[in-house]
Amino acid sequence: MDINTLELHFSFIQLVEFFLPKILLAVVCGGVLGLEREMKMKPAGIKTNVLICVGSCIFTAVSVLISTVHSPTQHYGDPGRLAAQVVSGIGFLGGGVILQSRGTVVGLTTAATMWVVSALGVCVGLGYGWIALVISVAVVLLLIVTTFFEHQVFQRIQHFECQISAIDENGNFKDQVTHLMNQNDLSVEDYDLIKEGKLKTLRVKYRGRHKDQKKFILDLWTLEFIEQVIQH
Repeated sequence: MDINTLELHFSFIQLVEFFLPKILLAVVCGGVLGLEREMKMKPAGIKTNVLICVGSCIFTAVSVLISTVHSPTQHYGDPGRLAAQVVSGIGFLGGGVILQSRGTVVGLTTAATMWVVSALGVCVGLGYGWIALVISVAVVLLLIVTTFFEHQVFQRIQHFECQISAIDENGNFKDQVTHLMNQNDLSVEDYDLIKEGKLKTLRVKYRGRHKDQKKFILDLWTLEFIEQVIQH
């Protein structure tokens, strides 16, 4: 067996035994958190979080390999140097999902989730897969519990957006929608009314409590002329 064949053989073994289990576990950890974000229709969903976790895992695993390349000659590297740059990269991505609109900042939880996902990837890359898996489940449970408390206990004011389409023959479509919003203690922030013959589409941004938002959507369907309601 020549040297090239031998190197290829060892590379394949390294891929199967060292990288593949870590990558698969990183997919699971990133997917668990990404699914929670996806279900809440956040900008960074399953694909984004899986890629972040896998990328962080690969960077960390490679940094471990680089640090031991010259170990037979007693020259050890620092595996933390390359992995530390993961934090800088995640800071750049996290800034991309944080938005500021009308004095309100949104996307902080999604950015923080991405930060945690990258840490899980580093954990998997170092070989602590089960720890990363347990933390992934714990973080998802934490997000679910805190969301419940925000909606049901603290009644936090949130920002919403929806698109309402209706056949408006009487010309009072917008007035009736506004009346329903006032009834449910929702405050309009912005709206855009598009007319296409008898069909009118109202895109409205508003704020209020989660329970009032749910009741407002249900009340909309009691109006006979409503054709479609899409929540963003």
